[in-house]
Amino acid sequence: MSKEFENFFYRIGSLIPGFKGYKTKEDFRDSDYRIRLYVKRSLELFITKIERFKRDLNDDDLIKFDFFQKELKIFSVKIINQKYGYSSFFSGESLEESSQNLKTIIEHDQSFINLIEEIDGLEEINQQLIMTYIDSLNSILDKRNLLMS
Repeated sequence: MSKEFENFFYRIGSLIPGFKGYKTKEDFRDSDYRIRLYVKRSLELFITKIERFKRDLNDDDLIKFDFFQKELKIFSVKIINQKYGYSSFFSGESLEESSQNLKTIIEHDQSFINLIEEIDGLEEINQQLIMTYIDSLNSILDKRNLLMS
C-alpha cells in the first residue's frame, strides 16, 4: 500500500473514537514482531557460523554441534511464532494498560538482542558457550511467556 493510501486511511480512521490508541498498539505490535524477526535472523547467522566451525571437528563433536544447531533452529521457529504482545481493538483492556504491557514486553525482548550482540562479538565458539547460550535464550523466552499470560 502506498504512503498516500496509508495516510488517507489513517485520516479517516482518526475520526473513529479509539482509533489513535489502536494505531499506537499496532505500532507496538509491529516493534515486537520486528525484534523477534531480528532475533530469528541473527540465530540463522549464528547457525551458519557453527556450520563453518564444524568442518574441523571429530565425529563425536560433530554430532554434538549438530544437536546444538537443531536446538537453535527450533528456538528460531518458536520465537517467530510467539503470540503477539497485543490486545484486540475491542478488548476490555484500556489503552494505557495495553500500551504499558506492550512496552514491558518490548523492553524484555531487548534481552534477546543483548544476548545476540554478546555472542556475535565472540571469535571462538565452543560446546559450553553454545549450551549456555541456548539455556539463556530459553530462559528469556520462558520469562516472555510469563509476561504474555
